[in-house]
Amino acid sequence: MASILLTEGPAVVDVPDYLSCSSSARSNGFASADRLEILWKDFFRNRSQWADIRSMKTDPRSPDFKDKTTGDLPIFDWLNPCWVQEELRTKGPELSSRHSKLRGRKSPLESSFLAERKNSESHPWMRGEKVFGQVLSVVSQQAGGSTEGRLQFDKPLENGTTIKDCESNRGDTRACIALVVSLKACADQKDLLKGISLHVDIARQGLLETNSIIGGAVVNMYAKCGALSQAQEVFDALPARTVIAWNALISGYTQNEQGKKALSCFEQMQNEGISPDAVTIVCALNACGSVGIVSKGQQLHALIIKEGMLDTNVVVGNALIDMYSCCQLLSKAQNVFFELPLQNEVSWTTLITGFVQHGQGEEALKYFELMKLKGLSPTIATCLCILKACALKGAVDMGQEIHADLIKEGELENNMVIGTALVDMYAKCGALIEARKLFHELPTRDVVSWGALLDGYTQHTDGEEALECFEEMQEGGFAPDGATYICILKTCGNIGAAEKGQKIHAEIAGEGLFADDIVVINSLVDMYAKCGMLAEAQDVFDELPCHDVIIWNALLAGYAQLGDQSAISGLFDRMIGGVMPDFVTFLLILNVCGHRGLIIEGQTQFFSMIEEFGNGPALEHLTCMVDLFGRAGQIDEAVSLIEVMPVCADMSTMLAILGACQKIGDIPHGSWALGHAQHLNKKDSAAYVSISNLYGTFGMQDIEEMDEAAIE
Repeated sequence: MASILLTEGPAVVDVPDYLSCSSSARSNGFASADRLEILWKDFFRNRSQWADIRSMKTDPRSPDFKDKTTGDLPIFDWLNPCWVQEELRTKGPELSSRHSKLRGRKSPLESSFLAERKNSESHPWMRGEKVFGQVLSVVSQQAGGSTEGRLQFDKPLENGTTIKDCESNRGDTRACIALVVSLKACADQKDLLKGISLHVDIARQGLLETNSIIGGAVVNMYAKCGALSQAQEVFDALPARTVIAWNALISGYTQNEQGKKALSCFEQMQNEGISPDAVTIVCALNACGSVGIVSKGQQLHALIIKEGMLDTNVVVGNALIDMYSCCQLLSKAQNVFFELPLQNEVSWTTLITGFVQHGQGEEALKYFELMKLKGLSPTIATCLCILKACALKGAVDMGQEIHADLIKEGELENNMVIGTALVDMYAKCGALIEARKLFHELPTRDVVSWGALLDGYTQHTDGEEALECFEEMQEGGFAPDGATYICILKTCGNIGAAEKGQKIHAEIAGEGLFADDIVVINSLVDMYAKCGMLAEAQDVFDELPCHDVIIWNALLAGYAQLGDQSAISGLFDRMIGGVMPDFVTFLLILNVCGHRGLIIEGQTQFFSMIEEFGNGPALEHLTCMVDLFGRAGQIDEAVSLIEVMPVCADMSTMLAILGACQKIGDIPHGSWALGHAQHLNKKDSAAYVSISNLYGTFGMQDIEEMDEAAIE
């Protein structure tokens, strides 16, 4: 191993501090049972002195309550003495019910561990060996078990020691458990240095060759820390590759955005005769979703059905829903959802998330209502997702209902994520007064919450308030991130604030910020182009080593705004030399052709889009062509195109026809367009205004008179 030198003799790195029961570890929350007993008794004697901070918990190690005066003495929930829960129910029902609502059931690891621990501690040391061997397997396989396991193993055993204290006896099963737990703690915390220290010690003791579970835990530690080459190196050196080790490696590649490598490992695992378990299937499905390889996901789906996993394992079912959602096959995700014998909160949230991610806010809200009708309480993750759906649909009323529920549950107390999500929802719905009010009520603010408010001002004001918000943010000492710069550059472009845009460009360039962030650079090009500063836009464009379709479109849009057909043609020819034009590219070109009356060029580009580049025409392209023909008075060609195109014309297309008919006095086609417009939307007044203007052109008073003229 080139990167990790393992030598005989003393370990070259000290054992991590958290492997001993130091006072510092206790001060970080790993309190003894006696200490917890004292803390809980003090809590019930002086409840008013303790602040309930459970809504802030994102990790089981975080405290439930803390002293309001000192801010000290954390109390954990599932390390409590056995009498605590009953006391909470009798003396503090509101605490007990809220605690249950917030925390939910025990995790699988916790339940398994407590059952095995109770069994083992009723026997002498040796009689508990088998049970602790079972616990070792549970700890090594349960996702997220490291954090919980560390807390469990800090609890004193019958003889007053902890399992961590047994580490010196490497042959003891309890010590093996301690090593696995410690390795998984390093994985969770991404503490690579402490993980390497443990690996050195494990290798020196020869445990990698004799204990496959510890070997898998070492692979998992490196993989979760992002050290994939080391994870692969350790894995390749294992004498026996268990399913646990394979799962660790596959999961590591998936979590580090190397889905194709994860799937390659999955195939290699099967080729070596190792049967995948449910964890493997979930990891492989996640990999399929991350890289959009739906064919492999469908093969896994067939395997899941063959093994009957959908009927017995809701986690596998949820992963399958997520895979199809990530691959944009939402109908298949729905089918899997309804095939599950039992849908839990995660099932509903996964499906709802899929709809939100693909812009289908209305469907997301529909399933949220169904979820509530089923009697399931939305989790925080569900609420965060639904707030995004409300933002998509402008459903501020639904957002306000969720806001009220969150207040009732006390979830807004010191919870920045939820608070920011609410600000974002109100801002995107245009409820800027509510957004600003809630923003100022946040206990703390960060660049994300500022960005949410700024985005609202960008979308729903003339832009000046967005600029003021940006300046206020900077004056408050908050450094803008990439998303913030993108938002404010968009504002500058929209309102033509070229001077402010140049100042922001100088900030970005002067500090070397986001030099590799293509989205920020695209925003700079777009800002300069919209401000008519095409020389500056071209300079930023030319500085980039490579260009994607987005930045090409930004530059093309600038020239399109000026109607410079010659420059657009030159840019387009350069673009197609290395980049495939997209929907937006052709929309820009067709718009310019329409406004300049370039009928032949427009037709050439339209059919080139379909035949040469394989881009099927969208409704917007069809409307551009109708407008192009209409401006030239060639309404017959426009109508013929509408009738042969695979996309259905909408009201804007018909209004374009009516406008052209009014211009040249084409009554028959005007009548035809009105009939289609009425079919699309009988209540749309724009069509009737257009047709009324057409009547007036010929001195006609009503539709009967026009119909007669059309027949003639």
